Amino acid sequence: MSSSHSPSSPTPPTVLLSGHEIRQRFMAYFENKDNRADWPAPHAVRPSASLIPDNPTVMLTPAGMLPFVPIFLGIEPPPSPPRAVSSQKCARVSGKASDLENVGRTPHHHTFFEMLGNFSFGDYFKAEVIPWAWAFITKELAIPTEHLWVTVLGEGTTPTDTESYRIWRDVVGIPEDRILCCGEKDNFWGPTSPAGPCGPCTEIHFDRRPTEASPKTDIALLDDAERFTEIWNLVFMEEFQDEDGARSELARKNIDTGMGLERITMVLAWLHDKTVTSTFDTDLLKPILQSLAVTMGTRYGVSAENDIALKVIADHARFAVFAIADGVIPNNVGRGYILRMIIRRAYRYGQRAFPAHGRGAISTIVDEICQAYRPHYPALGTGAAAIQRLIGEEESKFAKTLDRGLAMIDGLLPELTVSKSIAGGKAFELYDTYGFPVELTQDIAAEHGLSVDITGFEKAMAEQKNRSRGARKTTAIVGNQGYGDILADAGAN
Repeated sequence: MSSSHSPSSPTPPTVLLSGHEIRQRFMAYFENKDNRADWPAPHAVRPSASLIPDNPTVMLTPAGMLPFVPIFLGIEPPPSPPRAVSSQKCARVSGKASDLENVGRTPHHHTFFEMLGNFSFGDYFKAEVIPWAWAFITKELAIPTEHLWVTVLGEGTTPTDTESYRIWRDVVGIPEDRILCCGEKDNFWGPTSPAGPCGPCTEIHFDRRPTEASPKTDIALLDDAERFTEIWNLVFMEEFQDEDGARSELARKNIDTGMGLERITMVLAWLHDKTVTSTFDTDLLKPILQSLAVTMGTRYGVSAENDIALKVIADHARFAVFAIADGVIPNNVGRGYILRMIIRRAYRYGQRAFPAHGRGAISTIVDEICQAYRPHYPALGTGAAAIQRLIGEEESKFAKTLDRGLAMIDGLLPELTVSKSIAGGKAFELYDTYGFPVELTQDIAAEHGLSVDITGFEKAMAEQKNRSRGARKTTAIVGNQGYGDILADAGAN
């Protein structure tokens, strides 16, 4: 494949692609029903798996590759052909991968998102997937190449993954000054447990200001979320790491890629309209935000503080709708706790930012979300009324105790001028008596410049469990423990 870095680089499509059209175009590109020679080998289309995973080590599906873990580990046989493409529903609400605190405050963090991905199970590898990915980005989506950078595993200017580096340079034709070397923190994946498959990855980044300082000389520039967006990560599972950290080459190598639908939609929208600098400003979320704003008696884009509240509510509502559609019910255990926390956190944002209208904010936009996503997720069409009813009931439950809990926090404030921390026992009382998830207590504490004694909270929780010997173990503290700890504590369901 020849270099595409020239003044003749393609311009954005005349018609702006919607998020749903991008999803369809991605799936069609890898499905390749017509066996087009310039497209990938045909992949089997896999529908999104549930947010409730079969994998017992996680609460909710956090990545597009999770449904394929048994195949990657050799527990299940690969499909025929040994290739797949999917758009996977994902949630990152808890544990180390949680994006909760960034929602509404960064350009592209969400508790729920869709991950586009193509997968190879011992079939094609780097030589095929790297050119395919570049062709999709630059030809199918027509993203101008002057806005693109790629990263490979390496240090300084020296690549460790020399194979990927050579493919980008010699086959795809990317100039060396556009290929960046990053360490294992950024360009190495796995293993997800003490031992397992792992390997280097290569990423494609979009640059809104390509004429400014080059990240080739200052790699830290990639951390500027206002300028750079990572749009696609290609993971090469080529090694096995044992429990001592030693790595050996895998006989059967696999490919796992991930491209956030919200992010790539934002990039294409920005190419048409430079005011689109957030995933919330795309067609996937902006109509939901605008509908919510009308209900809240405001307008989106007028107040930065109110916009954050609108974004949090819209994001959390989308998560709640999809989680309930997949069978999660609000309660105090495991993933039910996550859902309850999300609904109540959104309720609190609405109540605080829009006191005259904000109570019950999520239930007002359930139908809007279901209508937007029903073409790709038909179950949302038949389940919208039940989802809205369940969320409304949860909001009503919290409304009965919210004011009393907030009054309790207000009463504590004069005592905290020195400690600057809400005691764990008090945080547990807010949880146990008033239904305040500890994450919500942390949010409210932060509003007053305070923290929460999480260790003390967990101790109080453990003491309650010891008193409830005959009952099922109660909820894990999802926002402050790893998924494995949650599983051991709360069970898989």
